[in-house]
Amino acid sequence: MIPLKANVPAWRLAYASVAVAIGCAVAFAVLLDRAALLWPAVFLAGNMVAIWTFGSGVEPLIGHLRTLALLAGAGGVAVAINALAGEPASAWAVVSAAPALAGLVTLFALRPRARVITFSAVPLFMGVIELPLAVVAAAWIGLEALAVAMW
Repeated sequence: MIPLKANVPAWRLAYASVAVAIGCAVAFAVLLDRAALLWPAVFLAGNMVAIWTFGSGVEPLIGHLRTLALLAGAGGVAVAINALAGEPASAWAVVSAAPALAGLVTLFALRPRARVITFSAVPLFMGVIELPLAVVAAAWIGLEALAVAMW
């Protein structure tokens, strides 16, 4: 299941979400502490899709500047908390996941009945389908936990 777009009316491109996704990709390239590995790149790609999906759902509701402040602030707070942790996670994981989680939580708070357009590769549900935000959120958080546990 790959989320494609939050089904929230939007009349323009989500500039702040795109800027944060690009910033996270740049931070990933700078902070990666190992040689280019496939797993961190897949993790980052999934988080960029999540930032786009959830951030673009929030941006029409609260505006460009507030979305930028929310997503960038979430990344900054996550890095600060990670620095204070006794056994911190990799910085690239924190930078790429925090804004996506902030966008998800905000969208869920503002539009709890929102639906997300997803691409499903599950044989019985193959194709583009629309799912409730709660289902997509549970699946995404579960995959994030699995990715961090495997890393």
